[in-house]
Amino acid sequence: MENTFVSSILSKASQILVSFQRWAASPSPSLDPRSRILNDLKKLERTLKRIQAVLHDAEEREIREEAINLWLKELKEVAYEAEDVLDEYYYEELRAQVEGRASMKRKRAEVDDEEEVSGSPCTIVVSIPDGMGDRIREIRERFDEISEDRERLRLREEDGERRVLGAVYPAPTSHMVEESGIYGREHEKQKVIDLLFSKDMENGISVIPIVGKGGLGKTTIAQLVYNDSKVKECFDLTGWVCVSDDFDVTKLTRDIIESITQQSCGLTQLSTLQNTLEAKVTEKKVLLVLDDVWNEQRSLWESLRRPFVLGAGIVRIIVTCRNDSVAEVMQTVHPYHPGYLSEDQSWLLFKHYAFGGRDSEEQSRLADVGKQIVKKCSGLPLAVKTIGSLLREMTDEDGWKNVLQSDLWEADRNNETLAALRISYTRMPAHLKPCFVYCSIFPKDYVFEKDVVVRLWMAQGYIPLGDRRTMEEIGNEYFRDLQKRSFFDSGRPFYIETKRLILDSDEIFQMHDLIHDLAKSIAGYECCTIVDQRLPKFLCMVRHLCMENKKELVKSLCSHNLGALQTLLLEGCNGRNKRVMVPEHYARSLDPHVEIEAVP
Repeated sequence: MENTFVSSILSKASQILVSFQRWAASPSPSLDPRSRILNDLKKLERTLKRIQAVLHDAEEREIREEAINLWLKELKEVAYEAEDVLDEYYYEELRAQVEGRASMKRKRAEVDDEEEVSGSPCTIVVSIPDGMGDRIREIRERFDEISEDRERLRLREEDGERRVLGAVYPAPTSHMVEESGIYGREHEKQKVIDLLFSKDMENGISVIPIVGKGGLGKTTIAQLVYNDSKVKECFDLTGWVCVSDDFDVTKLTRDIIESITQQSCGLTQLSTLQNTLEAKVTEKKVLLVLDDVWNEQRSLWESLRRPFVLGAGIVRIIVTCRNDSVAEVMQTVHPYHPGYLSEDQSWLLFKHYAFGGRDSEEQSRLADVGKQIVKKCSGLPLAVKTIGSLLREMTDEDGWKNVLQSDLWEADRNNETLAALRISYTRMPAHLKPCFVYCSIFPKDYVFEKDVVVRLWMAQGYIPLGDRRTMEEIGNEYFRDLQKRSFFDSGRPFYIETKRLILDSDEIFQMHDLIHDLAKSIAGYECCTIVDQRLPKFLCMVRHLCMENKKELVKSLCSHNLGALQTLLLEGCNGRNKRVMVPEHYARSLDPHVEIEAVP
């Protein structure tokens, strides 16, 4: 997300540089504050470009290196300050242009002769707010210090697509599975088996994608199908390859050969590897699992599948991935989307991990708290397993209650569930990150309308102007991309003020609780939702705030420092009747469906 902020500041700084260039050749440049600001902006632009070159590397490493994490936090803090001061100048420039055009209209009305009127937007002089030059210089110097830390942190400059370093998560997968620890996946297993042997399947290659968010159990379902004895009997060759982020066709081809032959392969040339794989699968029935696929480039997939097209008789490929966009590149049938575990299934899984070795009396004493914890996991197997494993080491009831009352999955970097979800976030395109994190302003289980969210993104400057497409069209594309990546789920129907029942799943959405927790953990103090009528102590740092529209609560809010605030959503009692109140200078989010007021 920091990459997006830096890109935004670079764009704004460049625009202002063009404005300042008009005064670069001032007769007394040393006395013109614009000349000094111009020099600082030029230096700032160069520094930001150097920082931007290493951000891909930094965002990958922040997961496991605290120093990188702190560096990015400082960068974001200064970036926000820079954005505010540049926006302040941009506001003054727009005001000067409006006043200048009004002045010219008055002159034309007076003299009724356009040729005698001099002045245009290009000759309008913008008054520089007091202290702006010093603020820009201070921000530039802070960016210089941040830039100097790049070498100490050994951050790599990267061009083009992000290259991913070795990461702690996810661990490599294999076909081996301990079925005694799996609950509630018999139905999903049978569904995938039915797809494997569907009458619609013909000779050649058939690809069955299993798609869902991290921690849902996609790999487990694939393992159950792969290890089914009746399934195995139907194929001559079977293989399992964990793909992960690096879709290296040469490496993957070699991995497939080694998996289906159970023998090491020392070949290194792609053409030789493909010939070898083609010979191995000729006229064979092949079952292959490609686990944890992230590739969205059709050309790479076409290259990987070529030996199967030329050689094998029947090939069934099960693919697990988190994004529909990945499935679309490979699929020959509609993707299968597994559901969440029921509460009963989650409880059985939880007991397996949390109560192993405990006597019945101890289990009974902890059961009530345990069931409440299971509800917090929202049917995600990985969350249930992780929390259950954690609680297995705790013997006292107070320890369990502390887990129940904490936000363990919101900020604990050692939590496997959030770490798995965070991987989805770090691999998200940079332009989607601020859009996703911004949605943490909404309360949990909040049902939001796509059009409203897109307009809020537009107001924050997250959506660029397109040459041929409108901002709304680009914003809708961003929204669909986040939905494909399983960050948004279709919401339940609800009534709005007009009593019109919204049933169209294309209009309403929700965020799964753990997805919401991920967004909140990334946003930190930037986004805040007040649900207990108590204002947070860090209110001066909040940039986006959502709260219930109660008179006393709003009145107490107005007595606080709201200098950082850019969005304030005031929700009515029914959750749909809302208005936006923001400090006038920071007003950006202009939702046409809500009232707009200025905070005193």
